Amino acid sequence: MAVSLAAGTMRRMNPSYAVSWNGIDGMRCAGRLDLGDRAVNLIGTARGTRCDQTIAFDEIGSVRVERGRLHVDRHAGAALWIASLDGPGALREIADRLAAAAA
Repeated sequence: MAVSLAAGTMRRMNPSYAVSWNGIDGMRCAGRLDLGDRAVNLIGTARGTRCDQTIAFDEIGSVRVERGRLHVDRHAGAALWIASLDGPGALREIADRLAAAAA
């Protein structure tokens, strides 16, 4: 667990990962994935245009790693494909964290 020392207190820091994903209009976005307390936030750009998305954990139906990408099925809406730009093991870590948060 990562901690931050600020004014003598400790708090948990939410993890962040370098990723790419399919945007709402099918554009390939690149940026970061932040795991919050109640949602996953995708923050990035595609061809110079912002393509941020927020997906609440209760919107996630299932999570699986398939062909080197993370497939996130939603209860409603289009599925999301996420690829890791971080080191080996990051995609599995993201999958495990999302699955646990959505359960």
